[in-house]
Amino acid sequence: MCHLDGIYTQKFNRVHHRDGPLFRGRYKAILIDAEEYFLSVVRYIHKNPVGTAVVSDIDRYRWSSHWGYLNKKHCPDWLATRSVLSRFGGLKDYQRFMHEEIEEKIEEIYQAPYQKPVLGSKEFIDRIKERLGDKARIEEEKPESRRIFGLDLEEIVEATAREYGKGVEELKRRRRGGENEARMVAIYLGRQLGGHKHEEIGKTVGLGKTSSVSSAYLLMKERIAKEKELVRRVRRIEESLINSKKPT
Repeated sequence: MCHLDGIYTQKFNRVHHRDGPLFRGRYKAILIDAEEYFLSVVRYIHKNPVGTAVVSDIDRYRWSSHWGYLNKKHCPDWLATRSVLSRFGGLKDYQRFMHEEIEEKIEEIYQAPYQKPVLGSKEFIDRIKERLGDKARIEEEKPESRRIFGLDLEEIVEATAREYGKGVEELKRRRRGGENEARMVAIYLGRQLGGHKHEEIGKTVGLGKTSSVSSAYLLMKERIAKEKELVRRVRRIEESLINSKKPT
């Protein structure tokens, strides 16, 4: 899809004498727990033209895969409909389901500032991690991977608070006349070990502004590159988190 997006955009721009991106953003692939969410996601995609006010009835929108599901004569050979239709008693059941309301959870996932790359329960994610084995190890340059397989933000905050001899609530409090190093370390590790977004980290550690979280992260990253004692402290926190994940 990424390749198709790029090639199509280049061709379109040449034909129409324009430059720049053609689509709104990068293509994003989401791994889905099919048993629980597959049909709900299909419905969300098929109802997009209605949600964006392009059309009032998805059955009449010809530029969607949904049109191919309903009209076999106009269904392209490459459109695989069996995996969806096999889950219904017939075409009418499929059509009725597609016209029902989109679940609030699905709306929230797709309307969030960023999309999680996995849609499923904790058990589903655990199964994926087990199947991937060594490939599930977090790589620093892949924040998307860290967000799936990385450590929970609450765990990181708790481990950081323990290292500094504080309670979690104390770590979250603002200190007058000085920086809260423990909170800054938690912010840094939240990004490095969990791949968590600035907004999420801010809510967890008691910082309202994402700009403050970003500044704290960059400052701590700079300090860790210079201060050996701070490096040792961060490593102790990392080791305690990793050891807590090892099977007993």
